Amino acid sequence: MEKLLRVQPNVGGLYLLIRPRDGKNVEQRLKELLESSLFEDLRLNMEPCEWDVLKSKIHAVEGSDMSRDNRGMEVGNCLFCSLCTAYFFDFPI
Repeated sequence: MEKLLRVQPNVGGLYLLIRPRDGKNVEQRLKELLESSLFEDLRLNMEPCEWDVLKSKIHAVEGSDMSRDNRGMEVGNCLFCSLCTAYFFDFPI
């Protein structure tokens, strides 16, 4: 996900399927994820206002929402599955 946001900062929106856990709701877990070391390089290489705009495009969808129509998302959005392995090949431009 970090690589996706780094190479495509103009993404329209990213919806993450997150389950509540350990007494934390999905918004709290998303906030912890975005504040983790995983996103440190991305945060440090952006202006604070750019990071805020990027964060506003990331939405948490509660795991139980999978039973809702369109999985709780607007039609036309893509679902990013964190259970898969993605390979990115960096080619010089």
